[in-house]
Order: sequence, then structure tokens, then C-alpha cells
Amino acid sequence: MLKASASGNGSFFSPGMTTFLTILCIAIAALFLVFLLKNLFLALTEKEQVVTATLISKSKEAYSTSRVYVTSSGRGGVAAAPAERGIGYYFTFEFEDGTQKTLRGDSVLYNVAVEGGSGTLDYKGTELISFTGPTEGTKPSQEKNSYEFVGVNNESWFSSKRH
Repeated sequence: MLKASASGNGSFFSPGMTTFLTILCIAIAALFLVFLLKNLFLALTEKEQVVTATLISKSKEAYSTSRVYVTSSGRGGVAAAPAERGIGYYFTFEFEDGTQKTLRGDSVLYNVAVEGGSGTLDYKGTELISFTGPTEGTKPSQEKNSYEFVGVNNESWFSSKRH
């Protein structure tokens, strides 16, 4: 059975334990804030890179994110609900010096880019901006409810950012 502290305030924790937990919560919040600010700074200061590279693989992966919220029922509680679902498209490139990097792109390039094809890669951070290289030719998009056609034959420039 839990006893109240000797101070008589009804707290389950001693004043020393309360101070420790407060400091721990502040430290965790500070670490989270530092991590968030570091990533924001890197995203804003990264420069666009243009290099010669070879597309060595491409893949797609379904994803789903959830949103957690506090319920407003009388007793309170926490619930989760789907926030977003989709398909992420990833491209792994090998640079002339032998290093590899995986970048996020879109379905337009995924549908026509040829694995093993070399060309000019334009990227910023982990986002693929464009890749100039051989394609498989024109083919319809496989996205549900999409009637758009993508790609052209031979050497072509594809941008993952739609204008």
C-alpha cells in the first residue's frame, strides 16, 4: 500500500524524488528541442548537389502514420487514428567515388527510371530533385485513380517536383 509523504501534502513522492523527476522531464524536453532544431537547421542550410551517378536500385514502400489525441470523454483517455497513408518511393544511387546514397523521389521517376542507368543526379539532403538518365519509355502511372501518362523515350530529364 502506498503511503503519503511525511510532509502531509498527499504526494506519493518525496520532495527529493519530485525534484529529480522534474529535472528529468526538463532534460528530456531539452534533448528533444535540440534534436528538432538541429534537423531544422540542417534542412534549411543543406545545399543542392549536382553529380554524376548510377541508379543501382529503386523500391517502394507503403507507409501509414497515426495521430494520437486525448479523448474528451468524462474519464479522459488517449486514442489513435490513421492520419496519412501512401507509398514512399526510394532510389539508391552510386556516385563516381563508390559511395551510395538513398533518396526519396516520386512515382513519376519510379515508373520510368532504369536501374543501372547513369546520368546527372540533382538532390538536396535526402530529396531527389531530378535525375537525367535512360528510361523505359512512356508508360501509364500505376497510381489508383490516376489517368496521367509519364515519361518519354531514351535520355530524358525527370523532376520529382511537379511544376
